[in-house]
Amino acid sequence: MEQIDGDHANLTLPDYVIQDILKKFGPDIKKYLEAVGFFDIEGPYQALDLVQPGPMKKYVLASKAKNRAVWDFLESTLLKEIDLSSAEFARVYGLKEVWNVSDIAEKYFRPRAGDTIKLLTATDKKRLTNFIFSNSVMNERPLAREILKQPNLSSIVDNSGFRARTIVRTERHRVTWGSSLEFAKGAGSQTKQWVTVGDSRVRPAHQMLNGEIVEIEESFSDGEQYPGERDVNCRCHLIYGFKKKPKEAFVGLSDDQLGELYD
Repeated sequence: MEQIDGDHANLTLPDYVIQDILKKFGPDIKKYLEAVGFFDIEGPYQALDLVQPGPMKKYVLASKAKNRAVWDFLESTLLKEIDLSSAEFARVYGLKEVWNVSDIAEKYFRPRAGDTIKLLTATDKKRLTNFIFSNSVMNERPLAREILKQPNLSSIVDNSGFRARTIVRTERHRVTWGSSLEFAKGAGSQTKQWVTVGDSRVRPAHQMLNGEIVEIEESFSDGEQYPGERDVNCRCHLIYGFKKKPKEAFVGLSDDQLGELYD
């Protein structure tokens, strides 16, 4: 997996909103731990005794609600970005803007909602379970006191907001290049070329794709239609085969453009 770069790292609004959603999820984690007696028993203890179906079902429902809220926010946020991105795409390639952003969102973004929420919820369950098992040999009282001091127990499932930032970055990249592909098709491009950022952090599989050109409707040799369709933290982009060469590369929205959008 590529390391996280600085691209759009300064855009904090989506991250802040998601962090607020996570904070509201913290009490649900505490409720689970209280329900299974995590704070009542002197350790060490049998970890399996603290993975109980009833409380876990309530926890999973709370996790789904949290992840639905995250996704709903991302959808409303990134739809704005598709709109601005379409204008930037048209400017770079010298095209007339003719795209229905709502249709593009239906094709490239909204269909992912169910699978993404399911995956995020499964990860929440796994991380809580791992937390219980990894601390099963510890003395309970000191551990409990330290946990209760934490301002936000959601850190158990989201390490300092790392997952939140990864979600924002990944979905932004995915929707940028999924939508750009639709823009290019509508504007008559016949081909697309995969381009990496060219640094040492590019994953080997994408180094192999660099420079590959395929027909606009075809998949690249890794099976993807566009960068980030399946991968997390991808930073690659596409160059489209219009007769008129662009004066500059379209690489998505800049930090300045995103900053203006959310001011």
